[in-house]
Amino acid sequence: AKVVQEWDASHERMLQSGLLGDETGTIKFVIWKEPGKESLAPGSVYNIFYAQVDEYNGRLSLNLNTAMVMQEEGDIAVSGGEAAVSGAIVHVAPGSGIIKRCPVEGCNRALSRQNYCPVHEIQPKFTYDLRIKGWLDDGEKTHSILLQRDVVESLTGISLAAAQEIAENNPLGMDEVFLQMRDKVLGRYITCHGREIENRVIVNKCEPVTFESEKHTALLNRAGGAS
Repeated sequence: AKVVQEWDASHERMLQSGLLGDETGTIKFVIWKEPGKESLAPGSVYNIFYAQVDEYNGRLSLNLNTAMVMQEEGDIAVSGGEAAVSGAIVHVAPGSGIIKRCPVEGCNRALSRQNYCPVHEIQPKFTYDLRIKGWLDDGEKTHSILLQRDVVESLTGISLAAAQEIAENNPLGMDEVFLQMRDKVLGRYITCHGREIENRVIVNKCEPVTFESEKHTALLNRAGGAS
Protein backbone atom coordinates (compact mmCIF):
# COMPACT_ATOMS: atom_id res chain seq x y z
CA ALA A 1 0.00 0.00 0.00
CA LYS A 2 1.09 3.57 -0.67
CA VAL A 3 0.93 6.41 1.86
CA VAL A 4 -1.38 8.68 -0.13
CA GLN A 5 -1.98 11.39 2.44
CA GLU A 6 -0.89 12.39 5.94
CA TRP A 7 -3.16 14.27 8.32
CA ASP A 8 -2.44 16.49 11.30
CA ALA A 9 -2.56 14.48 14.54
CA SER A 10 -5.94 14.89 16.22
CA HIS A 11 -4.87 13.47 19.58
CA GLU A 12 -1.72 13.89 21.65
CA ARG A 13 -1.28 10.10 21.83
CA MET A 14 -1.40 9.78 18.05
CA LEU A 15 1.91 9.39 16.25
CA GLN A 16 0.48 9.52 12.71
CA SER A 17 -2.72 9.18 10.75
CA GLY A 18 -3.56 9.42 7.08
CA LEU A 19 -4.60 7.37 4.07
CA LEU A 20 -3.18 4.22 2.54
CA GLY A 21 -4.11 3.26 -0.99
CA ASP A 22 -3.61 0.68 -3.70
CA GLU A 23 -5.36 -0.40 -6.90
CA THR A 24 -8.48 -1.38 -4.92
CA GLY A 25 -9.04 1.96 -3.15
CA THR A 26 -8.03 3.82 0.00
CA ILE A 27 -8.40 3.38 3.76
CA LYS A 28 -7.56 5.46 6.82
CA PHE A 29 -4.68 4.32 9.01
CA VAL A 30 -3.47 5.32 12.46
CA ILE A 31 -0.31 4.68 14.48
CA TRP A 32 -0.36 5.43 18.21
CA LYS A 33 2.69 6.53 20.16
CA GLU A 34 4.52 3.52 21.56
CA PRO A 35 8.22 2.80 22.18
CA GLY A 36 9.84 1.74 18.93
CA LYS A 37 7.01 2.90 16.68
CA GLU A 38 7.95 5.06 13.70
CA SER A 39 5.81 7.03 11.27
CA LEU A 40 5.44 6.13 7.59
CA ALA A 41 6.91 8.35 4.88
CA PRO A 42 4.31 10.07 2.65
CA GLY A 43 4.48 8.79 -0.93
CA SER A 44 6.31 5.60 0.04
CA VAL A 45 5.08 2.04 -0.53
CA TYR A 46 4.85 -0.60 2.20
CA ASN A 47 3.89 -4.24 2.62
CA ILE A 48 1.67 -4.44 5.70
CA PHE A 49 0.85 -7.66 7.58
CA TYR A 50 -1.35 -8.35 10.63
CA ALA A 51 -2.89 -4.87 10.88
CA GLN A 52 -5.92 -4.52 13.13
CA VAL A 53 -9.13 -3.40 11.43
CA ASP A 54 -11.26 -1.00 13.47
CA GLU A 55 -14.76 0.25 12.71
CA TYR A 56 -16.34 3.53 13.79
CA ASN A 57 -19.68 4.88 12.54
CA GLY A 58 -19.57 2.37 9.71
CA ARG A 59 -16.09 3.43 8.53
CA LEU A 60 -13.16 1.04 8.52
CA SER A 61 -9.61 2.01 9.48
CA LEU A 62 -6.31 0.23 10.04
CA ASN A 63 -4.49 0.30 13.37
CA LEU A 64 -0.84 -0.34 12.49
CA ASN A 65 0.46 -0.72 16.04
CA THR A 66 0.06 -4.50 15.83
CA ALA A 67 1.24 -4.71 12.21
CA MET A 68 4.48 -5.80 10.61
CA VAL A 69 5.39 -3.05 8.13
CA MET A 70 8.11 -3.37 5.48
CA GLN A 71 9.01 -0.57 3.09
CA GLU A 72 9.21 -1.49 -0.60
CA GLU A 73 10.99 0.08 -3.57
CA GLY A 74 9.12 1.60 -6.48
CA ASP A 75 5.60 2.96 -6.83
CA ILE A 76 2.08 1.61 -7.25
CA ALA A 77 -1.10 2.95 -8.80
CA VAL A 78 -3.77 4.10 -6.38
CA SER A 79 -7.44 3.95 -7.26
CA GLY A 80 -9.25 7.04 -6.08
CA GLY A 81 -12.42 8.83 -6.98
CA GLU A 82 -11.58 11.67 -9.34
CA ALA A 83 -13.94 14.54 -8.63
CA ALA A 84 -14.95 17.89 -10.11
CA VAL A 85 -17.15 20.11 -7.97
CA SER A 86 -18.43 23.61 -8.63
CA GLY A 87 -19.88 26.09 -6.18
CA ALA A 88 -19.20 28.96 -3.84
CA ILE A 89 -16.55 28.91 -1.11
CA VAL A 90 -18.68 29.48 1.99
CA HIS A 91 -16.15 28.79 4.74
CA VAL A 92 -12.38 29.03 5.19
CA ALA A 93 -11.27 26.92 8.16
CA PRO A 94 -8.65 27.73 10.79
CA GLY A 95 -5.28 26.31 9.83
CA SER A 96 -5.55 27.89 6.37
CA GLY A 97 -3.13 30.43 4.95
CA ILE A 98 0.57 30.14 5.64
CA ILE A 99 1.66 27.25 7.84
CA LYS A 100 4.93 25.86 9.17
CA ARG A 101 6.10 22.33 8.40
CA CYS A 102 8.62 20.05 10.04
CA PRO A 103 11.89 20.08 8.05
CA VAL A 104 12.96 16.56 9.07
CA GLU A 105 13.28 14.41 5.95
CA GLY A 106 10.19 12.29 5.36
CA CYS A 107 8.07 14.14 7.96
CA ASN A 108 6.58 17.38 6.57
CA ARG A 109 3.95 17.56 9.32
CA ALA A 110 2.27 20.88 10.04
CA LEU A 111 3.73 22.46 13.18
CA SER A 112 1.89 24.21 15.97
CA ARG A 113 2.25 27.96 16.52
CA GLN A 114 5.08 27.10 18.93
CA ASN A 115 6.93 25.24 16.12
CA TYR A 116 6.19 21.89 17.75
CA CYS A 117 6.11 18.68 15.70
CA PRO A 118 4.23 15.76 17.34
CA VAL A 119 7.08 13.43 16.31
CA HIS A 120 10.24 15.55 16.26
CA GLU A 121 9.29 18.15 18.90
CA ILE A 122 10.51 21.77 18.60
CA GLN A 123 11.75 22.64 15.10
CA PRO A 124 13.26 26.16 14.92
CA LYS A 125 14.40 25.65 11.29
CA PHE A 126 10.89 25.00 9.94
CA THR A 127 9.78 25.47 6.35
CA TYR A 128 6.77 27.51 5.22
CA ASP A 129 3.88 26.22 3.10
CA LEU A 130 0.43 27.38 1.95
CA ARG A 131 -2.93 25.64 2.14
CA ILE A 132 -6.63 26.45 2.33
CA LYS A 133 -9.11 24.16 4.04
CA GLY A 134 -12.75 25.04 3.53
CA TRP A 135 -16.23 24.26 2.32
CA LEU A 136 -17.59 24.56 -1.22
CA ASP A 137 -21.38 24.76 -1.54
CA ASP A 138 -22.96 23.75 -4.87
CA GLY A 139 -26.50 24.65 -3.78
CA GLU A 140 -27.40 21.07 -2.90
CA LYS A 141 -24.39 19.77 -0.99
CA THR A 142 -21.42 21.19 0.91
CA HIS A 143 -18.05 19.70 -0.07
CA SER A 144 -14.95 19.70 2.11
CA ILE A 145 -11.97 20.90 0.05
CA LEU A 146 -8.22 21.12 0.60
CA LEU A 147 -6.24 23.45 -1.65
CA GLN A 148 -2.48 23.02 -1.63
CA ARG A 149 0.25 25.53 -2.35
CA ASP A 150 0.14 25.80 -6.16
CA VAL A 151 -3.64 26.10 -6.21
CA VAL A 152 -3.65 28.61 -3.34
CA GLU A 153 -1.10 30.82 -5.10
CA SER A 154 -3.10 30.73 -8.34
CA LEU A 155 -6.45 31.42 -6.68
CA THR A 156 -5.37 34.17 -4.26
CA GLY A 157 -2.56 35.79 -6.21
CA ILE A 158 -0.42 35.59 -3.06
CA SER A 159 2.84 33.70 -3.51
CA LEU A 160 4.58 31.79 -0.75
CA ALA A 161 7.34 34.43 -0.70
CA ALA A 162 4.78 37.25 -0.34
CA ALA A 163 2.92 35.39 2.39
CA GLN A 164 6.17 34.78 4.26
CA GLU A 165 7.02 38.49 4.11
CA ILE A 166 3.59 39.37 5.51
CA ALA A 167 3.88 36.75 8.27
CA GLU A 168 7.30 37.97 9.36
CA ASN A 169 6.69 41.74 9.16
CA ASN A 170 3.01 42.39 9.84
CA PRO A 171 1.94 42.87 13.49
CA LEU A 172 -0.71 40.16 13.07
CA GLY A 173 1.82 37.75 11.58
CA MET A 174 0.36 34.55 10.15
CA ASP A 175 -3.16 35.68 11.05
CA GLU A 176 -2.85 38.52 8.54
CA VAL A 177 -2.12 36.01 5.76
CA PHE A 178 -5.19 34.01 6.79
CA LEU A 179 -7.38 37.14 6.75
CA GLN A 180 -6.13 38.31 3.35
CA MET A 181 -6.58 34.90 1.75
CA ARG A 182 -10.02 34.45 3.30
CA ASP A 183 -11.12 37.81 1.91
CA LYS A 184 -9.86 36.86 -1.56
CA VAL A 185 -11.63 33.50 -1.81
CA LEU A 186 -14.74 33.66 0.39
CA GLY A 187 -17.88 33.80 -1.74
CA ARG A 188 -16.07 33.09 -5.01
CA TYR A 189 -17.61 30.59 -7.42
CA ILE A 190 -15.02 28.07 -8.61
CA THR A 191 -14.72 24.61 -10.10
CA CYS A 192 -12.32 22.32 -8.25
CA HIS A 193 -10.69 19.24 -9.77
CA GLY A 194 -8.98 16.60 -7.68
CA ARG A 195 -9.31 13.33 -5.86
CA GLU A 196 -12.06 12.71 -3.32
CA ILE A 197 -10.68 10.90 -0.29
CA GLU A 198 -12.64 10.35 2.92
CA ASN A 199 -15.31 12.89 1.85
CA ARG A 200 -12.72 15.60 1.15
CA VAL A 201 -11.64 16.77 -2.31
CA ILE A 202 -7.85 17.14 -2.50
CA VAL A 203 -7.74 19.87 -5.14
CA ASN A 204 -5.00 19.90 -7.78
CA LYS A 205 -6.60 22.47 -10.10
CA CYS A 206 -9.35 25.06 -9.93
CA GLU A 207 -10.78 27.77 -12.12
CA PRO A 208 -13.47 30.45 -11.74
CA VAL A 209 -17.00 29.56 -12.78
CA THR A 210 -18.23 31.61 -15.75
CA PHE A 211 -21.92 32.33 -16.02
CA GLU A 212 -23.66 32.58 -19.39
CA SER A 213 -25.82 35.69 -19.42
CA GLU A 214 -28.73 33.97 -21.18
CA LYS A 215 -28.87 31.18 -18.61
CA HIS A 216 -28.49 33.72 -15.80
CA THR A 217 -31.42 35.74 -17.15
CA ALA A 218 -33.55 32.61 -17.53
CA LEU A 219 -32.87 31.61 -13.93
CA LEU A 220 -33.78 35.08 -12.70
CA ASN A 221 -37.01 35.00 -14.67
CA ARG A 222 -37.91 31.58 -13.27
CA ALA A 223 -37.24 32.91 -9.79
CA GLY A 224 -39.38 35.97 -10.43
CA GLY A 225 -36.43 38.38 -10.33
CA ALA A 226 -35.56 41.21 -12.67
CA SER A 227 -33.43 40.43 -15.70
